[in-house]
Amino acid sequence: PDDDPKPPPDDDPKPPPDDDPKPPPDDDPKPPPDDDPAPEDSLTELSGTLQLCRDTGWCLDDNGLDVGDIDTLGDVEAAADYDGDGKAESVAAELDGLDGLPVTLQVVAPAGDGTGGAEDQPADGPLVVVTINGLPYRGEGGSLPAPPG
Repeated sequence: PDDDPKPPPDDDPKPPPDDDPKPPPDDDPKPPPDDDPAPEDSLTELSGTLQLCRDTGWCLDDNGLDVGDIDTLGDVEAAADYDGDGKAESVAAELDGLDGLPVTLQVVAPAGDGTGGAEDQPADGPLVVVTINGLPYRGEGGSLPAPPG
């Protein structure tokens, strides 16, 4: 005979029920996520053929481009050698050196264009060029250097 009594077997192996009720469901549903979380002025990369377009200035395929004041680009020194001829010239000369050639641009669509992307020509203006083939085109604040004068 065993003098140490053993505890009775546990017939219910489950833990005791939780007396804390679950929190009520959230009655204030969360708003749906924004389909386009990118800011309006985010950069878009586009590749195509750069060309001088009649009456509109410069284009990338069928997209009009804002490269600055066309009348003063010959007076503004380019920030880099965009056409790869070994020397940085005026913006006009650099763009002329790329005329008809494939390029990759980073652009910003003007605010409020409503197009949903830079692939479509914005209704209220051309695409603003920020880089050409990975080289900076515009300085901080989005402006080109002022022509001498």
